[in-house]
Amino acid sequence: MKTITSIKQYLLLFFLGTFLIGCSSDDEPLVIADDEEEMELGDTNEISLLFTTETEEDQIGQFANNAMVEYDGSVWAVGGYIGSGPPYFISTNQVWRSENGANWLSVSTDQFPARVGHTLNVIDDKMFMIGGRNNDTPEDFGDIWSSTDGLTWVLENNASIFGEVYYHTVTELNGRWYLIFGSSVWSSANGLDWTLETNEAFPNRNFHKTIVFNNELFVIGGLDEFGSRVNDIWRSTDGINWTQVSPTGTPFTPRNFHTVTAYNGKIWVIGGRNGTVIYRDIYYSSDMIHWTQYELEPDSDGTSDGLYAHSTLLYNDALWIFGGYNSVGASSKISSIKEE
Repeated sequence: MKTITSIKQYLLLFFLGTFLIGCSSDDEPLVIADDEEEMELGDTNEISLLFTTETEEDQIGQFANNAMVEYDGSVWAVGGYIGSGPPYFISTNQVWRSENGANWLSVSTDQFPARVGHTLNVIDDKMFMIGGRNNDTPEDFGDIWSSTDGLTWVLENNASIFGEVYYHTVTELNGRWYLIFGSSVWSSANGLDWTLETNEAFPNRNFHKTIVFNNELFVIGGLDEFGSRVNDIWRSTDGINWTQVSPTGTPFTPRNFHTVTAYNGKIWVIGGRNGTVIYRDIYYSSDMIHWTQYELEPDSDGTSDGLYAHSTLLYNDALWIFGGYNSVGASSKISSIKEE
């Protein structure tokens, strides 16, 4: 049964344990941060958000770092970390489907090597999965898989021209798909044949997020070549020429394992991590220059927690948040956020 919090309550960011892949190796305890120390908040929010718990326990179990997409009338979760208890850090090749975002059916397993850090997109009426890595093996991937039903997956290319990629992004703009990894940008019209557009787009990075907004590509945050978290924003209209955006004031702090989603004429940055710090925050912008932190208040019992390695989809005219990690473990809780 759904439960709805008031607009003045904190989003309960409820999710799984310490995420190890690509993160800091610090032995310090994890710290929850809401960024109030880094940015002065206004007395009131400019907008009102309605937070809804869609389910406390889904059929998948605890899950994080899944690749997710809406396809053929369903929400799909492919690969990532899935389990019902320890160990939490085993990569999987499970495929799950939901017709309402909250109740899930197992579709297939063992159709491709287990992985995390992969991408999942709908290209030419198929689901396309690209790259990723398996830290348990260990192995990095440069392969391309496709499926029309989630049950059977076809290996389209085992050694793509762009090589092994992980925690990259694949984003569509004006009929072309742009794969961004390191400082390189590749493009494709069909998800199979890729052309290098530039290998000097911006400073080297991965674990970033890419979004299309106002007919431009934006690359946001992630890790630089030295493994440091960044919060810079880069923009391009063609994937070849990139310029850095100069936000006014201070936007969100440097982070990776965040999500960036377009919804209701705004871009939304939710959660993430920087070393031992897990962020419990929401930022939004209607122009990528002026950023506002949505002022959250702690829930009555003080159990709110930060969130990272989750997934966020625009679904049913709301932001749906799936899985992820918090300071104590993994979660099977799914929530939605709707602007009122």
